[in-house]
Amino acid sequence: MSAINLFVANAGLVLFQHFIPAYLERLQLLNNKQFCSVEAQRKAVHYIQLLATGQTETEERQLALNRLLCGLPFSEPVGIGITPATQELAKAESLIRAVIDIWPAVGSLSTDNFRQSFLIRAGTLIEQENSWELAVEKMAYDILLNQFPANYSTIYFPWMEKPLYVTWP
Repeated sequence: MSAINLFVANAGLVLFQHFIPAYLERLQLLNNKQFCSVEAQRKAVHYIQLLATGQTETEERQLALNRLLCGLPFSEPVGIGITPATQELAKAESLIRAVIDIWPAVGSLSTDNFRQSFLIRAGTLIEQENSWELAVEKMAYDILLNQFPANYSTIYFPWMEKPLYVTWP
């Protein structure tokens, strides 16, 4: 196996680990902990990106982490974006707000400031034989991660081929 190393710009998405299944279920993309269809899986890639950036269109090459989180092979096209309804946009904003609310250390950040401070973060994905590893770039305010109320160091959803191990120094 030849190693794959990929740069990602949305490494902070791992903070949503415990919330992604419920989020995708509320968007009616999951049923019984599995995607309803390949099309639902493709949409999920973009709905997760919506959390990170607030944007509905993203080039495929910027969606590597999202693909892993959704168990979608890199060879599977996802298209340029989604056209979410108003209530779907609200679900994304509500989830970000909920994470801010359960993490008192970040205070009353706006959703956009939260994205800029924690979600839009450089990282490197490295494929191993039985797992993926994500090394997240360190920033000064990462000291607040010590008070994050959930674990994000290992991510393995039922639909993923292999686990993702996160190092966020």
